[in-house]
Amino acid sequence: MFFRGVIVEGAEQSGKSTLCDRIAKETGLKIIHMHKRYGFVDDKFDYFASYFYDIDRSPLGYVFDRSYLSEIAYGEYFQRGNITPEIRHKIENKFRELGYLLVLCRRDAEWLDRDETVTREQNEAIKRLFEQAFDKAHMFKVRLNPEDDSEVSALLRRLEGTIR
Repeated sequence: MFFRGVIVEGAEQSGKSTLCDRIAKETGLKIIHMHKRYGFVDDKFDYFASYFYDIDRSPLGYVFDRSYLSEIAYGEYFQRGNITPEIRHKIENKFRELGYLLVLCRRDAEWLDRDETVTREQNEAIKRLFEQAFDKAHMFKVRLNPEDDSEVSALLRRLEGTIR
């Protein structure tokens, strides 16, 4: 299976950014870092249009450091619910059609004392919400521990042939 790009998801301190950097280095794909304002068009929330804004303007794929799954997990935890089941279905269909692989990072390491948007306790609950959202995703997907070289190597082998 050829993958045009990758969506890397996971709770805080799960190794997403490190994995994104490695995928980008190995494939030559550009990283798109999601942030709180990503998803807003003309000050209105529109995840579908925003996710595909960059993709629709480039023949190349991307490595997404977070995407819609983060909004689902954090949205449920913080009760903001910006992505309805209909929008989720539409987003997943488009990513599937474009050949994107969804990766959920699972890193069970000591909590690092650094500036994060949530506490360690909140993060544990959010991890469970990521697992639930990931299980419901209708995409090509894989879970991995980004600190396990054999798992990362297996992922990179799956990505061989991705546009450089």
